[in-house]
Amino acid sequence: MRCFAVAGGACPLVSLDHIGYAAGVEDTAFGPGRRNKYIVHYVLSGRGHFNGREVTAGQGFFTKPGMPENYGASAEDPWEYVWFMSGDRRLEDLFQAIHATGGVFRLSDMTAAYRAKEYVFSVKNGTRDPYEMLEVFVSLYRSIPRNNVADRHVSAPEAYLSAAEKYIEVNIAVRITVEELADFVGISQPYLFRLFKERYGLSPKQYIDARKMETAKELLRRTDLTVTEVAASVGIRDVLHFSRFFSGREGISPSEYRRIKARQKTEATYG
Repeated sequence: MRCFAVAGGACPLVSLDHIGYAAGVEDTAFGPGRRNKYIVHYVLSGRGHFNGREVTAGQGFFTKPGMPENYGASAEDPWEYVWFMSGDRRLEDLFQAIHATGGVFRLSDMTAAYRAKEYVFSVKNGTRDPYEMLEVFVSLYRSIPRNNVADRHVSAPEAYLSAAEKYIEVNIAVRITVEELADFVGISQPYLFRLFKERYGLSPKQYIDARKMETAKELLRRTDLTVTEVAASVGIRDVLHFSRFFSGREGISPSEYRRIKARQKTEATYG
């Protein structure tokens, strides 16, 4: 038995071909062969094999474009599974994150898979809105264990620094204090200070100021924002304070920096 829901158009976020359901020996087998698709199967019941590995209820398996595929259900206890399929290459990063051995993984939660089955049966081999289908896909994807900090052998200090860096980048347009940064990362201010000094040779405050400075310089070079707008874009509402902040580090005012960079660009272009 097989039935599926086809995406009724493309989605600019991620485009899916279809989400389907199958049960029984004949309808849950493929290969040996290869397909130019990203495909993930979620086994609801039964057991079978995928590329020489046993796969049972509560597990799943995936293939990427060009991967060898050879799978089928047990005759004594055939599979029942749901799957999604897509040829969208934007899925590559998502598939890289799946924690699996030989393409086989264990689901952390079966709820999304059962809901996907209900969704497929509600469609009855028809087309559905691609955004609606994407919601189903996201729920399924979230039920797959993904590589985490421990899997990638990332140390705790690296994880703390990565979190701090991302927080600073996301909040570059607002005032950032070292206290709130340490609270966000979940470590003490002295430990945060030590990590930044060891990695960058800068205190957290100096690193924040350096990132704001680099952002301001890029905006002055690449945009026609006013100096006031550039100041606001790096979380400094007082343009006079921004000018002092900038000239104290660069040795010239923001306006003069922009003029110099514009002149250099013109000379490089026309000689």
